[in-house]
Amino acid sequence: MDILFWLGTTIVGAVIGFVVREILQWIKDFREERKSSIKGDYKTVTVGSAFRGPGAPTGPINRKLKLGQRGKRVMAVETGPDESNVRWEISGEVNGEYLVGTYKQTEPPSVVDRGAFHLERDPHDPKTWRGLWVGWNPDTRHLTQGEYTWTRE
Repeated sequence: MDILFWLGTTIVGAVIGFVVREILQWIKDFREERKSSIKGDYKTVTVGSAFRGPGAPTGPINRKLKLGQRGKRVMAVETGPDESNVRWEISGEVNGEYLVGTYKQTEPPSVVDRGAFHLERDPHDPKTWRGLWVGWNPDTRHLTQGEYTWTRE
C-alpha cells in the first residue's frame, strides 16, 4: 500500500511540475513576443532565386509570407502565387533587430530546395527586413545567394 501511495504522489507531482513548467514557459514566450513581435503578413522580394513557374520574370521575384511567432521563434509559410502554388516553410529566431533562420520547399516536395537566411530590420522603415539568403540551386547544381526583403503589409 505504501508503494502505491508513493507511486501516486510521484506521478501527481510530476504532472504538476510539468504543468507549472509549461505555464512559466508560456509566460516567458508571451513577454518575449511582446518585446519583439513581428508576426503578420509580408510581401517578400527575392533577388537571385530560381523562379518555379511559367514565364520567369526578368527581375526580382515577389511572393507572400504568413508569419507566426511564439517567443523568439518564428514559423512562416511563403507562397509564390505566380509559381504554380509553390510553397516554402520557414523557421527561425528573432533577436531584437535581427532574424536568422532556414527555409525549405515543401510544395512540390523537394530534398534539395532549402537554405538559410539572415535579415536585419531596416533602420529607416521598421516594417521592412533586409538581408541575404543562401541555398542550393538544383538547376545549376551550385550554391547560390541573393538579396531577401520582407515588407509588412
